[in-house]
Amino acid sequence: MTGFDDLPNEIVLELWHHVLPPHDIASFALVSKRIFAFAKPFLKEHHRLKSEYSIIENDRSCDGSMLAHLLKDVLLNPHIAFYIEKVCICDWRTCWEDPNRGVPCRLDLEVDDVQNYVWHVPYPERDMELFRNGIRKAKHVLPSEIDVWIKLLESGHEDPTLALLLSLLPNLCTLSLEDPPKRTLLFTSIRRMAQNAPSTSFLKLRSFHLADSVSEKNEGISLVKLFALQPSMEKISCFDVDNVRQRRGIPDCLIAPQSSNVTELVFDSCGAIGKHIPVLLEGIKRLKRFTYVALGKTVDAFRIRSALLNHCRHSLEYLKMSYHDGEGNYMGNLRLFENLKVLHITHSLLVDPDAGDDLNMADLLPISIETIDTTGQSRRIVSHIRPFIRSLVNAKRTRLSNLKTLKYRFYDLFDSGNRMHLIFTDMCRLCQANGVQLQFE
Repeated sequence: MTGFDDLPNEIVLELWHHVLPPHDIASFALVSKRIFAFAKPFLKEHHRLKSEYSIIENDRSCDGSMLAHLLKDVLLNPHIAFYIEKVCICDWRTCWEDPNRGVPCRLDLEVDDVQNYVWHVPYPERDMELFRNGIRKAKHVLPSEIDVWIKLLESGHEDPTLALLLSLLPNLCTLSLEDPPKRTLLFTSIRRMAQNAPSTSFLKLRSFHLADSVSEKNEGISLVKLFALQPSMEKISCFDVDNVRQRRGIPDCLIAPQSSNVTELVFDSCGAIGKHIPVLLEGIKRLKRFTYVALGKTVDAFRIRSALLNHCRHSLEYLKMSYHDGEGNYMGNLRLFENLKVLHITHSLLVDPDAGDDLNMADLLPISIETIDTTGQSRRIVSHIRPFIRSLVNAKRTRLSNLKTLKYRFYDLFDSGNRMHLIFTDMCRLCQANGVQLQFE
């Protein structure tokens, strides 16, 4: 009976190049000594491609044609597309650059980077025609839009380059877009690719990050909704993303209940998006990690906590709620979160203004809690540190038996050095005696 090791080299080579995904190639080479010997030159090429293409980042890139080089490689050698798993784009070019005008100041480059700067100048005609043909064949570009995309490409805008590239990456796991240009067609293409079920785009996408200057015209929260519905999606992270537009009073983030597999949501300094969070949470099946950090905004912590309780009290394991240079109300009791293990919180969000001096912080927490990372906004909070820590450590002996770590951070440490030293020494001794690690920062 003919075994796998008896296959001719031609068939093995066909398997190697057209069937196996990159992460299986090294394992396939170990099937037998013969296959390994035959595979040696291909393994070398495999490791080179993996090293060169698995992670694509152009943060403060000095190469004005980086995306074009990558797209060219993929169009000429489609096998490369299978190696690209992470794409982080933070450096956008919206027009051709003139070397006679000096390095664009908006890039804020270091001295060494300026010396190595590669201008974003028109691509060679052979490459340009390759990209034009790619746009003409792209499934996400409508026939009526082809001329628009080609005109945008020829003007030096990188939207067509990136949109076409993303449509060709079947194994993309992480996508990060920072400071995208306004008035762009890129998001239209992303939306189309994500909504097109037969498409291979985003089928394996597990993490999506959106950051900086996404205005209402780009519908930041609608992109969050769109990626939340991708079956493979696990984490969505937003930084400095705003969205104030609603159509007919219906939030753009409204999705069907229990329709999203996302397990982690991060909203950092995200303006008006905060008020849409309760609606978004309705669609998530099993959220495990949630972060909301406000900057210069009023935090309705009670409303967000209530929404979390309604939709993920059984699954939430990590909760971070804080703000900088803003205000926040009392977030309420956390005892009903059955699996909450880590709490990262601004101290004042735990303070019930109606409780007076009888407030016991430990009574607000679930028995599952293991780590509490607390931030005090200023030196005014110092007087509350001792009763806060003492109540938690005392509860270690009763209902908070899982508590292991306490961290306390300060924005303003300009307090009496002796006073802080006494608090630190006294509290460390108390925590150590009760099996709790205490850290001041």
